[in-house]
Amino acid sequence: MNRTVRLALPNAARRAPVAGQVVLALAIACGTGPLAGERLRRAVEGVAAEAEGALTIDAVAERGRLELALTAAPDDGWADRALARLGQYDTERTPAGIMVRVQRASLRRVPDV
Repeated sequence: MNRTVRLALPNAARRAPVAGQVVLALAIACGTGPLAGERLRRAVEGVAAEAEGALTIDAVAERGRLELALTAAPDDGWADRALARLGQYDTERTPAGIMVRVQRASLRRVPDV
């Protein structure tokens, strides 16, 4: 499975909930647990709500891994605030905005006691 999505959200009134639901759906599709997906949804909704202008999300979802590139125009310091808000994830500042990487936790066998 490989899904690539480009989502342009110019409408400020609906931007945050739409961004959150799309990210949640992609996180679940690539194997993230429901609780982790919900936490990511809430974090992305908060970041999307802070964007002053249009927000664009470029997402690549593969089995076990999700990459999100978020760009706001105008930026006006948005990317720095978003970087702090998404700090619990593998997040980096890019010239265009921010990149968030989410990896499904691997399960490993634990020996019996």
